[in-house]
Amino acid sequence: MSDPLKHAYTEFLDKPSGMSSNPDASISDLTRHPDLWFNDGSIVLSVQTTLFRVHRSILSAHCTVFADMFNIPQPADQSSIEGCPIVHLPDSAQAFACLLKALYDPLYAMRPAACFLISYTENVTLATL
Repeated sequence: MSDPLKHAYTEFLDKPSGMSSNPDASISDLTRHPDLWFNDGSIVLSVQTTLFRVHRSILSAHCTVFADMFNIPQPADQSSIEGCPIVHLPDSAQAFACLLKALYDPLYAMRPAACFLISYTENVTLATL
């Protein structure tokens, strides 16, 4: 049986919004997240106008959607930054930053007010990952 969430993310990745075939055309409008840009990261996630350079292994270990997504063959001419492929995600940058912080620092989610500014809808979207 096919997982509809995985299918939706695969479809979204096949049609990245806001990106032209020239990656430099819109990369100038994007900002690297100050805490979630790791120089040794292996994948760049583009969420709204924020870039996160993180590790495939961390994402794959914690989320089957990412593990499956990283196993999908990518086109040879895929956009990249500093040799890392770019994956475009439809989530809120703020909500996604909270998810990544929780993955990289498990104690982060236990801190008071760690992610309380995120709306219920954003939490539900990320919880389905």
